[in-house]
Amino acid sequence: MPFEFSESGEFYHIRLFGQLTNADLLRLMATVREAEEIAVKSLDRILDTGDVEKFDIDFSHVVAFTGQRRIMPLKNPIKTAIVVHREVALGIARMFQSLNDHPLITIRVVNSLLEAGAWFAARDEKA
Repeated sequence: MPFEFSESGEFYHIRLFGQLTNADLLRLMATVREAEEIAVKSLDRILDTGDVEKFDIDFSHVVAFTGQRRIMPLKNPIKTAIVVHREVALGIARMFQSLNDHPLITIRVVNSLLEAGAWFAARDEKA
């Protein structure tokens, strides 16, 4: 499973690494869904792609992932920061961002964990 999922109390941190496959996307969605179901409030998320060596995913699975995200109930608005360091990660992040149409999710592509944290700290800023 090429991802680590942790909770800081204020946000979820998802670190991707190695080779990311379509099956991994499905496992990631299940992990997030489980955390969301037991949470008192929905937390912001940092999705860190910096350690991914290869993205072995296809468009249909990204669409399915965003479709599942769309129907997953949230308790409040959230921010998702996607940390990218490579062009291929940027392309996938932009695809995910453009497919997101959940009214309670705002996605921003950022260059560092520090930038993600600063955006989260600006609670009144949507995008």
